[in-house]
Amino acid sequence: MPEGEVGVTVGQPSGEGAPAQRLARTLTRLARAAEGGTAEAMYGPVCLETRQLLACSGVRLYVWREGDWAQVDQSGFLPDLPPGWSEALARAEVGRQPVPWPDGPADLSHVALPLHDGQAVQGVLLVWNVPPRNRALVSEELGDVLGVFLGTALRAAQLHGDLSDELRRVRALYDVSRALAGAGRREEVLQTVVERAVQAVGADRASLVAFDMTGHEVDAWHVAGPGAAQVQRVTFEELWEGLSGWVLREGRPALSPRGEPDSRESSAVQATRSETECGCVAVLPLHSGGVVVGTLTVINRPNQRDFSPADLALLQSLVDQAAVAIEQGRLQGQLVHLAWHDPLTGLLNRAHFEDELQAALAAAGTSETTGALLLVDLDGFKHVNDSHGHPAGDALLHEVGQRLRRTVREDDVLGRLGADEFAVLLPRLAGEADALRVADRVSAALRAPWSFGGQALHLTASIGVSVFPDDGLDAGTLLGRAGLAVDHAKQGGRNAIVRATARFGQEALRRTRLVTDLHAALRGGGLTLHYQPLLELETGAPWATEALLRWTHPVLGPVSPAEFVPLAEEGGLMLDLGAWVLRAACAQARRWLDAGEYRGRMSVNVSAVQLAHPGFVDGVETALRESGLPPEALMLELTETAALRDLDASRARMAQVRELGVWLALDDFGAGQANLHQLAHLPVDVLKVDRSFTAGLDAPRSTRPLLQAAVGMARGLQLCVVVEGIETAEQLEEIRALGCDAGQGYFLGRPQPAEA
Repeated sequence: MPEGEVGVTVGQPSGEGAPAQRLARTLTRLARAAEGGTAEAMYGPVCLETRQLLACSGVRLYVWREGDWAQVDQSGFLPDLPPGWSEALARAEVGRQPVPWPDGPADLSHVALPLHDGQAVQGVLLVWNVPPRNRALVSEELGDVLGVFLGTALRAAQLHGDLSDELRRVRALYDVSRALAGAGRREEVLQTVVERAVQAVGADRASLVAFDMTGHEVDAWHVAGPGAAQVQRVTFEELWEGLSGWVLREGRPALSPRGEPDSRESSAVQATRSETECGCVAVLPLHSGGVVVGTLTVINRPNQRDFSPADLALLQSLVDQAAVAIEQGRLQGQLVHLAWHDPLTGLLNRAHFEDELQAALAAAGTSETTGALLLVDLDGFKHVNDSHGHPAGDALLHEVGQRLRRTVREDDVLGRLGADEFAVLLPRLAGEADALRVADRVSAALRAPWSFGGQALHLTASIGVSVFPDDGLDAGTLLGRAGLAVDHAKQGGRNAIVRATARFGQEALRRTRLVTDLHAALRGGGLTLHYQPLLELETGAPWATEALLRWTHPVLGPVSPAEFVPLAEEGGLMLDLGAWVLRAACAQARRWLDAGEYRGRMSVNVSAVQLAHPGFVDGVETALRESGLPPEALMLELTETAALRDLDASRARMAQVRELGVWLALDDFGAGQANLHQLAHLPVDVLKVDRSFTAGLDAPRSTRPLLQAAVGMARGLQLCVVVEGIETAEQLEEIRALGCDAGQGYFLGRPQPAEA
């Protein structure tokens, strides 16, 4: 053998056959190991198979990591390596040929075998023999074959591992995005985030913490991973002592490698790490609105690898989506709160209060308990507005709510039913006397002096009291009787408490009479329509005109729609009443068009009963055909409640109406229960924002952010935005600044007859 050449000798352990056959078997086994594996999983088989193939004493595998050669596996006898081995590694990598140790002891055979895939060296094997074995010599030919094959196998396994990692990352992001897009609950989305974080980076365990609105209390806690049982729920103060506390203070991610104490943690937390088998720890903040609203903590065991920059980038993407879920949940909660509460006082609004009242009545009917309803109507409130201005009036109403809260029990229910009308539900009482005592306390609390701008103000209230079950177990009946009691209190000079009595049954007679006479008015032409303009906010030009039903009773005079529309629903008149309004409004719109008078689209309200009727679409077509009104000149307004009553059927009928060319508007948005997912699937053109948003613009907790969010959401769904309830120039300017398309309210125009 020429001097300087490294020869090839393949040892022959018994039972292995000829060298070529053993080489083929070795390569076959390694090829199978490389299928579907990772580079890390290949290190052990490469060392073992090489030692057996060459029948040598020992093998070590080195790969290049972070600027130096790192041993990743070994097999066989493991002596201390003599000097020169690192230089041999470097020479083998550069020359891509087996390199002996010329400076090693004479009785040892040491060879550095480079493993390359034809393009780059994937690693280097150190192979050696010690006496009494024969000298193991590796020829250039075998070295090339073995080196290229092993290098290629390692590269294939690495690529497969990288692809598997990337697929896990993509899957994690997809699953979280799908959870968000599916309008899942916040808790479901956050649990998906923490589970996918564990799966995507191969972590032992992870926990996600979300904080409440104060930012100092743990509001949600989600864990996942094989080691999830070791994750204990902790308080905000305990989080503050650990790496999470540093992340909360700094607002940026933190990575704590395994085996290294972290000065950012307290000594107690560091001790806990070893007790709970913590390796590498990564903590990432969840940002929303410029503040940290939670953290994601991902932990490996000490025998697992540290998290890589790619892992941290994926985790950052996941926490960004978790933050979206938290923000969406908070916005949804604010919208729900606004839908059920009066924005000025924070008390329940009429719809929610009536629900609570009906639930209390149902419970009283089964448990035979006594309760009461107090209607509290402020005396002379209009004078406060007129003499001190609306800001003083709003402040007064807010303070009324505060005084009521301080006066009643914690489980009593408070509501604001109208401008100066409040309600108190007392669900559990010993008897009627208790209700009257609470009414006395309420009256006294409201009589206490008020101060505005250094001026003393005195206010009283007229209070009506109805008791259940004596006065009924229906919310409408109880409210009606308490309302009549308030009327009697005012007629008696105000500042009084009146208990509803049997004589208030006259109200029931009135209701019966109105239902009968409403039938007659519908048949005999006693109904009329008034029209209120909707104006473009930028130009002031007509955008639409809403048709509003009016009824003047021949004896009782004008009857409010708030009174006769519910009676029409109870009396089964809504289908006929709605059909009449639609036909009359379409006919009037056609007359305006013929006269060259442009008032925008004719907007007609549609009740839930009409939308649910199978003949609804035919009725719309009939009204258009009989009047000759173009479909695009008509807009139908439906409330959220009507649209969601039977969502699939409603959506189908709405789509049919839109196919005619008729516009659809979702009325009173924000006062109902539509969530963002449902809204996105309703075939509507216009979003009419409920007047409560407008009324709350000047409240202590302004509804401007919620109105802005509603406008942004509508824009995202490519809907026109109309805002109701514009009563002042200030409201108009603020709503115009938000970029709404059109507005409606007394400030822009009151309802008028067609000829006005």
